[in-house]
Amino acid sequence: MLLQKGMNFFTALIIMMLLGLVIGLCYGFFAAKVAIPPFIVTLAGTNVCKGAALVLTDSAAIGVTEPVTLAIGSLSLPQAPTLALIALAAIYCVYNMWKQAKEKAFHWISIIYLLILAYAAYLILNSSGVPYLALICIALVIIFNFVLNHTVFGKGVYAVGGNIDVARMAGVKTVKVLVSVYVVDAMLAALGGVLTAARLGAGAPTIGTNWELDAIAAVVIGGTSMNGGSGKLTKTVIGVLLIGVLNNMLSLMNVQTNVQMIFKGLIILGAVVLDKVTSSRRV
Repeated sequence: MLLQKGMNFFTALIIMMLLGLVIGLCYGFFAAKVAIPPFIVTLAGTNVCKGAALVLTDSAAIGVTEPVTLAIGSLSLPQAPTLALIALAAIYCVYNMWKQAKEKAFHWISIIYLLILAYAAYLILNSSGVPYLALICIALVIIFNFVLNHTVFGKGVYAVGGNIDVARMAGVKTVKVLVSVYVVDAMLAALGGVLTAARLGAGAPTIGTNWELDAIAAVVIGGTSMNGGSGKLTKTVIGVLLIGVLNNMLSLMNVQTNVQMIFKGLIILGAVVLDKVTSSRRV
């Protein structure tokens, strides 16, 4: 609505991010302070936000008219700099593989990353470049991968996810970590909403319906434990790519949306069962 009224992209983005911050604080308060189960908090919050969007928009899509927003949603980075970035990423990936082999700790996931980069280069060579929206997503993955693996906050997130009581006794400020995670998640959701409106050229209250199923499937396929405490963001990206390929494949096969939901549900169930089996073997 803000973008439709002609407000510039960055002002609208800041307002939406602040709204996400407030929503995240509310989620964190009820989950961490009131001790309501997170699933209930997020389910109730999702329904409230969806209902508010339907009321504010009168259940109708609103076109985006702000030029910068439309440009961000439609323009791409040219081929040459994009291929240069992919080449740098490939060099870094090969360096990691060499380092892992030297330390006798080679992991198959490195080969997957290299194959993804090769496929990305192929796609770029057959297109006009990489969309700015994709670059934003890649930048966010790099930033949060660093945060999770190389900062005290990231270690705290894993500790709280693994066992909140043990984390508390170890000195982790569990309430602060939980609230921060909800705030970051809500702000990223707000950013995603703005970027989706930029990509589609319109904002509709029904966009994103059932996307939570895809998100859960991508996470469990990426190897994140449903028990918490383990998982890698880079592997989740692979899960996202696999879900994207699955969605595209099912659509090309003219599989009905309802049937697609069955497939995704079975995938989630299978991944969770596999996680349970592997976890019990480790114990």
